Amino acid sequence: MWIRRFPLISLLAIALEVGVPASVYAERSTDREEEADRHIQAGDYLSALSKLNQHLERRPRDLEARAKRGSTYLRLHEPNQALADFDAVLRVMPWSYALHVDRGIARVMMGDYEEARRTSNWP
Repeated sequence: MWIRRFPLISLLAIALEVGVPASVYAERSTDREEEADRHIQAGDYLSALSKLNQHLERRPRDLEARAKRGSTYLRLHEPNQALADFDAVLRVMPWSYALHVDRGIARVMMGDYEEARRTSNWP
């Protein structure tokens, strides 16, 4: 009879995988984004903002989440922070018409009407 030997590290990894319940694992970043979407749909923008901030701490290059956070800032009447998010996304995706509109709305909320008119022209 032939016995196969496993390295100790492999046995330890298998034991940890089997022995640890799923609730012990850290919350996935995508779960936070999905929960933020649910909060946005419910109109709870402060909770959505918290989840989006947590998500962006782990994935700072997630442009979709950054655009959502900018829109959430707009709904919370914080156009300066929204403008920073919109500008960051538009540096990478200058063709996004919706973000140009949202940036214009943020400028209007700040009272910068001339800049909003000037930058609302489609590039």
